[in-house]
Amino acid sequence: MYSALKKDGQPLYKLARQGIEIEREARDVVIEAFDMLDFIPGERAFCQVFVRCSKGTYIRSLAEDLGASLGVGGHLTALRRTEAGPFDLSDAMTLEQVQSAGQDLVTRLLPIDAGLQYLTRLTLGEQEIEKLLQGQRVCVLNDANSGIVRVARASGEFVGLAKASEDGEIAPLRMIATHEG
Repeated sequence: MYSALKKDGQPLYKLARQGIEIEREARDVVIEAFDMLDFIPGERAFCQVFVRCSKGTYIRSLAEDLGASLGVGGHLTALRRTEAGPFDLSDAMTLEQVQSAGQDLVTRLLPIDAGLQYLTRLTLGEQEIEKLLQGQRVCVLNDANSGIVRVARASGEFVGLAKASEDGEIAPLRMIATHEG
C-alpha cells in the first residue's frame, strides 16, 4: 500500500517500495456519493466515477475493491481531488492563470490560516506572542476551550498554532516567525 500511514515509524509507501506489504487495519469511512460518470466497455474497460467521501478514504483501495467485487480487477489511472476542507476547485487557478495574473494575483491569495477557520482564534498581545515565537509557554486568562487554537495579533495577523490547556496555559505548536526590518 502506497500510503503516508506509518508502521513502526516507517511510512507504508517506503515499505511498499522495498516490496514489503503490510496488513492494514480496516477503518470506518463514509462514502456519501458514488456516481458513475462514464463507462467504456471492452477488454480493458474504463469507468469514470465521482466519489464524495470522508477523510481517510483511500480511493485507490476503493477502485481495487470495486474491481475485485466485479471479478475483473481494478486500479486508478487518474485521481482528481475536487474538494479539501473548505476549499474546492472554484478556489483553484491553473498554472497559466497564475503566470498571466501579474499584480492581480495578490487579490486571489488567501490568508495563510484560511483552512483553519474551524479553530478558535486567540488574540494575544505582543509580549505573549514574542514568548510563543521563542518556544516559551504563556499563561493567559481566557475562556477558550482546551485544544489547538489559532494565535493572532491584535491586527488580526495569524501568528501560528498553539495548544491551550484548561488552566489557561498556551504552548506553541507551529509558529510563523517574521523578520521586520
